[in-house]
Amino acid sequence: MIDYTVFVSNIEQELKRELCNEELEFVLWMYERYIEDQQQMNFVI
Repeated sequence: MIDYTVFVSNIEQELKRELCNEELEFVLWMYERYIEDQQQMNFVI
């Protein structure tokens, strides 16, 4: 599983700038969705 800080820093590198709070909340939401998807995929396999 990808660490949240790594996930955020990867996105910040893509954007080439720091994220604001609103964006961080969105990233956190995306990260949670990602983890849920990963867990569901693990159950399927």
